[in-house]
Amino acid sequence: MAWYEDAERKANTTDRITNQVLNAKSVREKLLEVSRYQMTALHWNTTHFEKDFESIYLNAVAGYKKISKEKNVAVHSPKNHLQTLENFKVDDRFNLISFKEATLPSSYKAAHRESLTTHILESLEENTKGVFHISNYLGGQYHLTADEVYWENDQLIVQESKNNSKGTLPSENDIKDGLFKLILFANMEQASIDERANIQFATRLKLTGDLVGCLFLPCETGDIFGFCAENRLSQVHQRRIFLLNQEARENNKLQIWITGRHG
Repeated sequence: MAWYEDAERKANTTDRITNQVLNAKSVREKLLEVSRYQMTALHWNTTHFEKDFESIYLNAVAGYKKISKEKNVAVHSPKNHLQTLENFKVDDRFNLISFKEATLPSSYKAAHRESLTTHILESLEENTKGVFHISNYLGGQYHLTADEVYWENDQLIVQESKNNSKGTLPSENDIKDGLFKLILFANMEQASIDERANIQFATRLKLTGDLVGCLFLPCETGDIFGFCAENRLSQVHQRRIFLLNQEARENNKLQIWITGRHG
């Protein structure tokens, strides 16, 4: 957790900021603390929240107030933020259970809102987004969305889609973003829908652009060379596809589909 100590007002607006700057000293201190920590990640997160949440929250409120005054930009009322903090307290102290109970419903609503949003650059076909409620053995609960969820040969496909509207492959950052999310889904032990449990599933990253034909990873090296030659892909893009093929081979629940925007 950290807070913004500076920012710029976004051009042609009165209530939006950009180029935010975190308090670097606090970030460095916590990174050093994490690097020396001897116990589990769960223990670190729990201790960090219980010990530091209130002070960081108050610093964040003060930071926004300072930015608002110095940059002449409207921000949410500090009074409302402070009232929210009070909702997380028990006996006048921050309480992690109260925080969880207060924020999980909001997390679900945010995921549901995202499931109703279609971004043009996602280039979806079925256009059916999925909302996942994920639990781990340590009691953590998370609400996440996937760009698309659909059935294929009695298997549930959880798909993230990235598109390049003007070129061949999506950007490296877009691809990494999709992979990061799918690797989390791919490591789910089991999936269920309503009363139906132990559903067979796979994750799929769909990459679309100005391409001829399609390539489904993992595949043989010769198939990649043929696809790259047909589309006259650069050395950088060829290397990227080979790395994606390696990623798909290492994770048997991860598939990667590279195709034209209308493929």
